[in-house]
Amino acid sequence: MILFHPVPSHAIEPRLAAGSQRAYRADGVTRRLVYSLALVPIVPAASVAGIVILEETPWSGGDGLRYSQFAFSALVVLATILIWRKAVVWTLGRRWLTAMVSLIPFVQVAVNLPLWTIQVQGCFNLDFGTEVLRTGQHQLGVGVWAWFLIWVWWGWEKVNMSGTNERIVAGIRAFPTAKRLAAAIGMIPFLVGTLFIASEAARRVLPQSPTGGDSPIAGSLAFGVMLIAALAVWILIWRYVVDWSHSAWRRTLKAWAILVGLPWFALFVFSATSIPVADALAACATLVGWGLWMAWTIRIWPMKPEALAVDPMGPRCMKCAYSLRGLRATRCPECGDEPTLDELWVGALSP
Repeated sequence: MILFHPVPSHAIEPRLAAGSQRAYRADGVTRRLVYSLALVPIVPAASVAGIVILEETPWSGGDGLRYSQFAFSALVVLATILIWRKAVVWTLGRRWLTAMVSLIPFVQVAVNLPLWTIQVQGCFNLDFGTEVLRTGQHQLGVGVWAWFLIWVWWGWEKVNMSGTNERIVAGIRAFPTAKRLAAAIGMIPFLVGTLFIASEAARRVLPQSPTGGDSPIAGSLAFGVMLIAALAVWILIWRYVVDWSHSAWRRTLKAWAILVGLPWFALFVFSATSIPVADALAACATLVGWGLWMAWTIRIWPMKPEALAVDPMGPRCMKCAYSLRGLRATRCPECGDEPTLDELWVGALSP
């Protein structure tokens, strides 16, 4: 993430460990990223549990899916803001934009209709009125909301800092990798929504099977749309920090074709047959290949030198954010704070 606060002293507070050794807690960026990742299983489970409890009360009734989407949106918005609230300089502009952007996950709750019910020029009406489509639209909105929130908090308003402590503004520190990892977390609901919408579209557009059911290849086609979207989003997230040579492009796309494309092709072939075991194994291989591909790219991609810099201004005072670059001692000439070398080193890598 791009953080705007200077390094607080408590961020590197040591705790006692076995053998009287000094150990440090995980830095704030790492903790917040893990907390955000923990919301992935917690929020859906908590929202579903709330709906189950509600259905047992006298106030039950209505659209259960709509209630669950509202609970999901409220939990993920509130929890995310609470997790990252101390890592943002809350200017007036950021407060208003955060409030407006946070309405995005509630759009589907308010509209409560699939977008394809809109009549086009009075000629036809594509009615994809299913819970799958509504769920996909909601998840798509949550993913878009996560990306807009990152932009509002750490990618906008580098001026208009009036009213903010000048030393805090001077202590702006960039963590582009953590910022992109947070965007990768936003990929999860975005791709889930893409899969749901694509599967419903394929189910309605493709001809039915001879037995009268849905087309056997509808699911695999939707899966392929999601995988292509994952490829595009992953490259977009890292596009500014990777040194995109012809070799890097060739190796990236070649690995995607082998690890993701071939298993998906097998899934497409087996979905048209009556071998459910092979179909399931191909789907699992596709997901495993997708994960391996992402891990492989981050290992071999050539990064630009500026993307690897922790702080171009060098080490800073953990108390007032004054630059200590070029000094022969750790004592801050501005405020007099004098950390040890190990504290200063850990502080340079902590938020």
